[in-house]
Amino acid sequence: FKSYGKYARRYCIKPATDYGSSIDKVVLAVEVPAGVIDGPLCALWLRGILCNTWYRYPTQLVVSALHAFGTLVFWGDELVPGYTSWFKGKGWKWTATDGPKSIHWWWAFLGTNAVWVIVPLLCCKDALKAMRPALEDALKSN
Repeated sequence: FKSYGKYARRYCIKPATDYGSSIDKVVLAVEVPAGVIDGPLCALWLRGILCNTWYRYPTQLVVSALHAFGTLVFWGDELVPGYTSWFKGKGWKWTATDGPKSIHWWWAFLGTNAVWVIVPLLCCKDALKAMRPALEDALKSN
């Protein structure tokens, strides 16, 4: 974890913040609700898969969309301040990473986080494909 924190500074703030954590507020704002909400939903999704229940695909869609959204928030937290600084004529400022000049930005910031966008979007596509016939039948019934 510390080796990852070396390259994605939001995971290893030194010194610790005034609230006693060494993790950035945005990370906490995304990860705490993700643990509280996504954790039980993932357990429900697993039960849906194992028992082939009716709620498997709706849960898959929700969990996957939440995972992808969380990653987009992380990316936005790094890119928006940089863009704002650039837009004001102060040059692009990287706040929590070294930016694209570093291999670690490509590996830690973009690469490992891309998995949390690509795989969930594939799961969303799969869930929508599975739910489509029932949703279309419901529309025809109305």
